Amino acid sequence: RWTLRGDVRGLALNPAEPIPGLRGLDARFEASAEGAQLDIAGEGVRVELPWLLARDAPLSFDRLAARVGLARDDGGLRIEADDLELENADLRLRSRLAVDFPADGRGPSLDLSGDIRVDDAGAIRRYVPATLLKPKLRRWLDQAFLAGRVPSGRFLFRGRPADFPFADGQGRFEAALRVQDLDLRFNARWPHFESVDGVLRFAIARLEIDATAGRLLDLSVRDAELVIPDVRDARAILVEGSAIGAFGDAVAFLARSPLKERLGAIPERFEVTGMARIDLSMSVPLRRRGPEDRLGLDGALSWPGPASLAPSWTCLLYTSPSP
Repeated sequence: RWTLRGDVRGLALNPAEPIPGLRGLDARFEASAEGAQLDIAGEGVRVELPWLLARDAPLSFDRLAARVGLARDDGGLRIEADDLELENADLRLRSRLAVDFPADGRGPSLDLSGDIRVDDAGAIRRYVPATLLKPKLRRWLDQAFLAGRVPSGRFLFRGRPADFPFADGQGRFEAALRVQDLDLRFNARWPHFESVDGVLRFAIARLEIDATAGRLLDLSVRDAELVIPDVRDARAILVEGSAIGAFGDAVAFLARSPLKERLGAIPERFEVTGMARIDLSMSVPLRRRGPEDRLGLDGALSWPGPASLAPSWTCLLYTSPSP
């Protein structure tokens, strides 16, 4: 029987899926024939996940701390990390992690759950698992989140990373993030959502954002929803919702959308007073391969209360003199 104890300064690990590469850690450890226990901590830590993030530059964290245990399990190896904490200017994450390396040589399985807070939603693109997504969806996510924050959220990943996004139900992935003041660009040609409050959810391969409040230009958004039904084969983004505001603001919104090409000069020809409501149901394509990938749009402009429309041009009438 033997026991080994010690301290390590400046610990560095090369990435080996699913274990990330790490730089800048200090550790205190105790090891024996049964396993090992490490208390790790560091400031200015660099984390590399090349198989997941496809980034040349590592992620940087102001602080990382965890208690890590290693033990043999049915002939394989199990790594557990309790009270794992990561923090930088973008986010704060607290989670628990277990990784199992089976004795039969099959790929490792991952059990990860925790809480997250994001102070800058515009930084989300740096943490998107780019290698797991199609290029079109990856580019959309890279430009979609402009600003905002996630004051609280929870996530769960359980399964083999090689099987994600679990097309045949081999694993489970869920996330629910409460968003505040989110600025969201769903398409470069349309005005983007501003100051959105709501919930962003992942369920296996489905992504949805339920907005309970927000703005489209000067219109007030009510109960809007953005959905990508299956990120494994993302062809379009589905957007549904209603916006209410001054009639003139509703017409201004339409005039700044691709619908301006069909409306022509009509929005500029009328001075409008009163309130209006816009209801939209859209399918915004992420790719352009054929006619089935064109923009789908169903909408209505209505006014729940009194409104008046007056032509904004001057009309001159002439009468011909009597012969």
